[in-house]
Amino acid sequence: MLEGQVHRLLTAGLVHKDLGHLGTNMIVLWFFSRRVLRAFGELNYVLLYGTAIVAAYLLTTVRFRKDGTARSGPRGQ
Repeated sequence: MLEGQVHRLLTAGLVHKDLGHLGTNMIVLWFFSRRVLRAFGELNYVLLYGTAIVAAYLLTTVRFRKDGTARSGPRGQ
């Protein structure tokens, strides 16, 4: 699956289709990050964020492994 490219587990969370996709993600993060940070604390926030990136990458890789197409975002747009 990764063929020695473990860095892709985290860098996949930084890839965006276009500026609209990036902008939307930044706005959502801006509005919700403060609430989550207050609720969970700094360390747990970072762990939650990192875990979400890795989980999304793994699930997307498993879901689309057969067709081999590059996908960005939750709907592959």
